[in-house]
Amino acid sequence: MPKAPCPECDRLWREYAQTTTTHIRLTEQHRIAQLQRGRDRIKEIEALLSSAGTARDEARNAIDIHEERDHGAGDSAL
Repeated sequence: MPKAPCPECDRLWREYAQTTTTHIRLTEQHRIAQLQRGRDRIKEIEALLSSAGTARDEARNAIDIHEERDHGAGDSAL
């Protein structure tokens, strides 16, 4: 019998997807700014990109902690 879905897993994975999407969009904006040689825009995006990367990493870490603590999983699937 399949396990019931975990609402916390669903929430954490949605959050991770959102932070990953934000990071990808900023990466693309950074690439475009580099091509256009927009130095001010590059610096602005780099600060946002750093924060977005941290948020993404924290979201992924929250998934790992939840799965280990609440589901007994040693390593979560990527």
